[in-house]
Amino acid sequence: MADEFHKAPDAEWAASLSFRSSPVSSLATWTSPVFIIHADDDRNVPFNQSVDLVNRLMKRKVAVETMVIVDDTHHWFRFSNTLKVFNATANYLKAKLLK
Repeated sequence: MADEFHKAPDAEWAASLSFRSSPVSSLATWTSPVFIIHADDDRNVPFNQSVDLVNRLMKRKVAVETMVIVDDTHHWFRFSNTLKVFNATANYLKAKLLK
């Protein structure tokens, strides 16, 4: 029938793989502090996914720091934003690892 919905044979496997590949799948055991960086014009990963992850982590009392790259994309095409990201990441790692 043309109107009948046909599920892909690997649909359940694909949904499971998608979930297991997501940071959200690790929430139950996540204890490490995290620095989440996201550009607000990202067309690869919806910005609200980072917002959701941050909220979930904070609810679990995981230390979270964030950085929003305004008016740029997933790969930070502006060189100035790339420098900001690299410097912020280096500073975060120094603060967390060189105590």
